[in-house]
Amino acid sequence: MTGRAKPHYTDVLLPTAVRVWYRLHADGCRDLHQVSCAHDSVGAAPEWWEEGDLETAVALNRLTCRVKVGGFEVHHPWLRWALRNGIAPGQAFLVGITEPIYSGDGEDYDEEWEYVVLERAPSNSAAIQRRWEVFSHRLAMHRALAAASYFRGIHLVQADTGAMYLRHTNYRPSSDTYGFPRGVLLSLCTSRREHIDYLGYAVSDGYQLASGRDDRGGTDTAMARLIEVACERYPALSPQVIQSMRVRH
Repeated sequence: MTGRAKPHYTDVLLPTAVRVWYRLHADGCRDLHQVSCAHDSVGAAPEWWEEGDLETAVALNRLTCRVKVGGFEVHHPWLRWALRNGIAPGQAFLVGITEPIYSGDGEDYDEEWEYVVLERAPSNSAAIQRRWEVFSHRLAMHRALAAASYFRGIHLVQADTGAMYLRHTNYRPSSDTYGFPRGVLLSLCTSRREHIDYLGYAVSDGYQLASGRDDRGGTDTAMARLIEVACERYPALSPQVIQSMRVRH
């Protein structure tokens, strides 16, 4: 008794067009990402085509389908594209892409791509529904875990006064039309870095917690304003703690 034969996917690469197989896989609570899934290929890849060009060809808008996870905004343009094109996560699909048309001169040129989804790996409606249910469940779970990781990381960053420092910079007030920048800006920063699970992001070093400024160049005034804001916002801080921090220029 033999099992069901596994599908065999073959890319076709021609000088003026390609027919290529891909899947979209989940990545924590970030967007789906493209993965080439062909087992072999016919022909040689033309100079205008590389595996990563699928994203360029379908012209994804990276700012669409926004979701707030913790303090980060996560975009899911591939997820939106998959829904529009009837492609489930993990389902193989064949895309036909023709050589882009170039217009313009030198480095100042435009590319116009055209593509069409030619085929989707056979799958019954129950299996497709199951794929989406599993994906949606895992996405929701990962978003919750990532949000919890974010707030835990933020708490650790904001409580670690030993990693905090002050950055002193000068700026030109809008009222100044000449001379050296005389405005003083004091920023409360931290060098602590906390990784956010399932997102691949981090609350990074250099993170600015608060600031105080004075257009007239008064360092004491800028410090007083910084202390007022920072102490109200972060319970671990006091005027004495902030005034004893190292200053970077």
